[in-house]
Amino acid sequence: MELIILRHGEAGSAALDQERPLTDYGRQQIAGQYQWLQEHQFEPELILHSPYRRTTETADLASVLFPNAELQVEPLLTPDGD
Repeated sequence: MELIILRHGEAGSAALDQERPLTDYGRQQIAGQYQWLQEHQFEPELILHSPYRRTTETADLASVLFPNAELQVEPLLTPDGD
């Protein structure tokens, strides 16, 4: 089993932290990470992400490039998750 941990791209501002969207630059950052993964023939089976908007957007971008991967929200993947 291989485990790859990625951080979301740059996020903009919002009233609540969990509502912060990816910026255009953040989307470019993610595209670069995913390009690297594709170049190294990494094909994820599962993509876990937090319920926060920026991580959901990051996972949604992954689902386009990795259509066979299952997307799963994991509520514990938050700053206050235990």
